[in-house]
Amino acid sequence: MEVKTSLVRLIGSLIVGVVFNNLISAQTFNHIENIAGLGILEENNGASVADYDQDNDLDIFVVAKRIDEAGVEKSQSRLFRNNNDGSFSDVTEQSGILGTITEEETILNAALAGVKYGASWGDFNNDGFPDIVLTYSLKVQLFMNMKDGTFEDVTLTAGIQATNTCINPSSTWFDYNNDGYLDLHITSWGPCEDARL
Repeated sequence: MEVKTSLVRLIGSLIVGVVFNNLISAQTFNHIENIAGLGILEENNGASVADYDQDNDLDIFVVAKRIDEAGVEKSQSRLFRNNNDGSFSDVTEQSGILGTITEEETILNAALAGVKYGASWGDFNNDGFPDIVLTYSLKVQLFMNMKDGTFEDVTLTAGIQATNTCINPSSTWFDYNNDGYLDLHITSWGPCEDARL
């Protein structure tokens, strides 16, 4: 009986010790954006990740809120290549994803911050390299991955209306008709009130 009681106390002590230890040594996070090469980012609406260069690590596209203004860093959406060492390099200029929206192509609204809203990666042409669609107020852009670190705006040739009267907050890729190719759904609201596929 005494051995059984001692064993119960020992197990109880171990359980309390493990629980208490887990409570005081929970996982913590530190801000490392400056170390990782992401310190220039501010006033953004979102991010989307994919391995656009097929080097087995995730790269990041960050959507800025503002209209693109020359010389104003925080107005530029950016593509960051993962260096596979805990850091990222800004490759926006080399990528060709530049000057994405002008003041004439926007409409401000009270519901969403800024005029640039979303980015979504998807391999629409099944070449193994993810392409990216960007959604804005009154505009949508599809950039095809050229497999060499650059992208080409193929919005019109892909059959997508580049400018419209819609607020286009986001998009998503999925194979709607099971033909083996990704289809694109662009959400929209505002003056046009229609979602498109």
